Amino acid sequence: MIMNKDVSQSNGVQTVKINAGKVDNSGVEIGLNVVPVKTKDWDFTLGINYSYNQNKLIFANETMVTNEDKLAGNALVVGDALGTLYSYDFVGLNHDTGYPVFRDMNGGTTYINDDGEEVPNYTLWSDEVNLVKSGVATAPYQGGINISLGWKGLRLSGSFTYQMGGYNRLSAIYGSASSKVYDPMSNVTKEYANRWRQPGDEEHTDIPVLYNSRVFNSIALRTYQTGKTEVAGTTMYDNSSARIAKTDFLKMRSLSLNYVIPEKIISHWGLTQCTLTLQATNLFTWASKKWEGSDPEAAFATTPLTRSYSLNLNITF
Repeated sequence: MIMNKDVSQSNGVQTVKINAGKVDNSGVEIGLNVVPVKTKDWDFTLGINYSYNQNKLIFANETMVTNEDKLAGNALVVGDALGTLYSYDFVGLNHDTGYPVFRDMNGGTTYINDDGEEVPNYTLWSDEVNLVKSGVATAPYQGGINISLGWKGLRLSGSFTYQMGGYNRLSAIYGSASSKVYDPMSNVTKEYANRWRQPGDEEHTDIPVLYNSRVFNSIALRTYQTGKTEVAGTTMYDNSSARIAKTDFLKMRSLSLNYVIPEKIISHWGLTQCTLTLQATNLFTWASKKWEGSDPEAAFATTPLTRSYSLNLNITF
């Protein structure tokens, strides 16, 4: 397994290729193309392709694995598939505050503060976080379907793609500027319409209350300890198991209607061929409702695919 490794710039380069380990990789790819109908005026063609790929890391030369690598899906963990995503272990929203609570590495969801009070794990020390596997970013099952139906000079063609078995992280709720409710220069996800507003809402939503730094800091911050690093609850939530969704989808990539005008008509115009084509792309995507219309195929997707339409006239003299 060849990968890039960052090195000191004193070497004259920033990265070098290294043998990072050994991967057991296996899969299968199948393609099928059939013409079930073929007559003088009619024809129908169906093409299907399917692929399956799985891999597992057998040995890694890089023994140091960080939580950041796991969260990004870049960690080389022996026994895992490449691209395995890990997430902070989200427990749910607190009944009284609406802020997210997390499970620590010992299975606890609360801690005792300096006043002897039991407080929910709104934040965690970096050495007590609990990361859970959330799936593989690269879908193991992928394929496509192509159809073509022709009648005399008219032809209808469609192209579909699909994938199954993959997972990815939804767009961030808090983002890097967690002290702000909204950025006036950015769009706001409509998930906020389903956010926690009052006690009891946590029973039917995992979207937290609107962030208020003054309120959050008064209930969440732990007493400073030398050598300890606190992981903010906002950071954990955006990278938690609550923000993971399946990337299974079926997309209609393109649909086109093509008409070849008969030669007996265009010959009067001094033409040898004339073709009129109406085409549409990205007509629809069937995917998990969690994506809210965004493209699950794009990492950390925030916008839906744009539909496009075109009308083409091709003339040959």
